[in-house]
Amino acid sequence: MTSHEIIDNRDQRLVDHIRQILPGSQAALFAVGYFFLSGLEAVADVLQNVTDLRLLIGNTSSRQTIEQIAVKAINHYGDEVFKVICVT
Repeated sequence: MTSHEIIDNRDQRLVDHIRQILPGSQAALFAVGYFFLSGLEAVADVLQNVTDLRLLIGNTSSRQTIEQIAVKAINHYGDEVFKVICVT
């Protein structure tokens, strides 16, 4: 897989590529149209070395996912540095 390949889960599964790459990575940056906690849980066991995790997500998610991300971010970074920006 090249670093700029788009994977749409038709012929290859993105989770398989992520699980191969993450164990040797310190940073993980994802841009996704849809995001649910189940997707993050599918790779959680290979995130041990990742110290910088960034997500750019579209506006399709569940309320539970957004709330849990917000709570974790506030707990980790504090209220004063956490901002939620919604683009509709």
